[in-house]
Amino acid sequence: MNQLNNVIVTGTVLSAPKSFSDKGPAKFMVKVQDGEKRHNFINVEAWGDEKAKALNYLDKDTQVTIIGKWVTGSYEKNGQKVYTNALNVGYMTSNEKDAIDTLTQGLIKQLTPQKKGF
Repeated sequence: MNQLNNVIVTGTVLSAPKSFSDKGPAKFMVKVQDGEKRHNFINVEAWGDEKAKALNYLDKDTQVTIIGKWVTGSYEKNGQKVYTNALNVGYMTSNEKDAIDTLTQGLIKQLTPQKKGF
């Protein structure tokens, strides 16, 4: 069985994406409203073509919809283990309908049984 790890986030970019190396991702944070008064702040990493889109088109206060995968990791800092988590961008757009169409097509592809054996 395929494991699905698809996350959809629509929110506001808090500051322009930054990349600290040619090989590393563009990093930024998105504020997502959760109810009337509560907000979640999502760390986002964009690689490859999505990195270029983030650096060229996103700025503070840009409304964006992101489809991606939730990733976790850890590293050592001063002898302490630090845990990380972020949304790894697979697709992003400022048009929410485009995002929903793209996600639907991707889910159909993932859920379609592959011919094996029988």
